[in-house]
Amino acid sequence: MQNTTLFVFSNDLRLGDNRALLEAASHCRHLLCIYCVDPARFRPGRYTIKPMGRHRWTFLRDNLRQLEQQFWVRS
Repeated sequence: MQNTTLFVFSNDLRLGDNRALLEAASHCRHLLCIYCVDPARFRPGRYTIKPMGRHRWTFLRDNLRQLEQQFWVRS
């Protein structure tokens, strides 16, 4: 069993049925979880359209906060 494992969240921010997360957690003593926000998603690209607009960012940020709360409840 590994001592510490790093898990990088992508689009699946669920805990209960996230198979990759459950697999990682079952093989370590300590699990560090991160989600990386790419700043390029906020810059206008082709045709001056931003890949991540204000509403989408608000939705993602709210879901990340809920995910953090779920981790605190489970720890």
